[in-house]
Amino acid sequence: MEKSSDIEFIVDKVILATGHSARDIFELLHSKSILIEGKTFAMGVRVEHPQALIDSLQYHCTLEDVEHKRDYLPAASYSLVHQVAGRGVYSFCMCPGGIIAPCATAPVK
Repeated sequence: MEKSSDIEFIVDKVILATGHSARDIFELLHSKSILIEGKTFAMGVRVEHPQALIDSLQYHCTLEDVEHKRDYLPAASYSLVHQVAGRGVYSFCMCPGGIIAPCATAPVK
């Protein structure tokens, strides 16, 4: 059986789904003069709300009552999604009850 590295594919186009933090891949492709075209458009937003606010809204109680309910209920979850002219706008960073961990793709200046 051949190794996958021994197989050659002849194609006109390739879809490269690199995911997050792929700066090094794009730099490599650029250095080899490989044409890269982005997709038409995508938009994501980061939304931060205090967990107590989300809990009070989802559990239908006041902010004062939230502290008492924490003994019995987990952190409430939520997401923000909306369609505008047939295109999706969404929140990509939802961390109910958790922490927001920064994931920079380049050094902070």
